[in-house]
Amino acid sequence: ASALRKMTKANFVSGVGGGNTPQFSARSSTNQTLSNNTLTKVVFGTEIFDPQSTFASSRFTPGVAGNYFMTASVRFANESTYEPVLRPYFNGSGLYWVTGTITATSQYVNVSFSFAITMDDNDYVEIYARQNSGGNLAIHGGTDVGTVFNGFKIT
Repeated sequence: ASALRKMTKANFVSGVGGGNTPQFSARSSTNQTLSNNTLTKVVFGTEIFDPQSTFASSRFTPGVAGNYFMTASVRFANESTYEPVLRPYFNGSGLYWVTGTITATSQYVNVSFSFAITMDDNDYVEIYARQNSGGNLAIHGGTDVGTVFNGFKIT
């Protein structure tokens, strides 16, 4: 029992993962045009928060090895029936495909995903998008749109 009384908050928190840092949240600040069937890096031009300065040029590089939880959501415009696609990239290689479907009756579609990943201090994650509408298409950006990319250390 005496050992429990001597345990400090700092020791306890460090034993269960700390303060989930590094962490970041960024959003798209303007619309971005995607060419037909071209995988394009999504530009997240506004940092919402990035206290450890780990997010730059739409890329998260943690600076600390560990397990991370990442989320992304991209809002695609409606110009026809097509398949919007997102693909997270880890150190320059695609991880998997996340697809949605938009029909002529939809105004917009948000394609979202979450994943956990083990990263070294110099690894990085970026988000890419593609669409097959037959022409150019916009990803919607701006203050109230929801094209976002977030991440934080879990252990």
